[in-house]
Amino acid sequence: MTSFRTVYLRGNTEVILENAGYKNKRKFRNLARQVSGEGYDIPDNNEVLFVYEKKFLAGELCFLHADLSLKEPETCFDSPFFPQISFMFVHQDFQQYGYGKLLLKQALDLINEQSPSRPVRLQSAMNAVSFFEKCGFKVVGEPMQCFPDGSHLFRTLVNMELK
Repeated sequence: MTSFRTVYLRGNTEVILENAGYKNKRKFRNLARQVSGEGYDIPDNNEVLFVYEKKFLAGELCFLHADLSLKEPETCFDSPFFPQISFMFVHQDFQQYGYGKLLLKQALDLINEQSPSRPVRLQSAMNAVSFFEKCGFKVVGEPMQCFPDGSHLFRTLVNMELK
């Protein structure tokens, strides 16, 4: 059974919050592979947003709500105390048209409904840092070298936070 909820609809553009079932995991992995060259999965406990333009999948974003049972953050950057943006991919044909900002805004709205006082965190690929800075995120610390055998997009990650 597929559960979904339209969170944005204007003209031919629709953003849908969908479950992370098998069909959506496959759809997510396929677009991630088209954009990055690697098939990434929706992480456990994440919610996923898909943006469609005339029913064509233009982009996707998955995020994790904060664990509200935690009263203090752990020392690691990706502590479950904080809500987190896990992955965002926008199809090449739809980049530079506002789909990434739309996905991010919808995710932040959903996150802020649950935990408005907690900063949102993410680990950005180097080539996406300026995008997230334009959206209000600030760099936290120094870039980290990661995934030497994986996608070139994620070899260097930058911790970022939106307060």
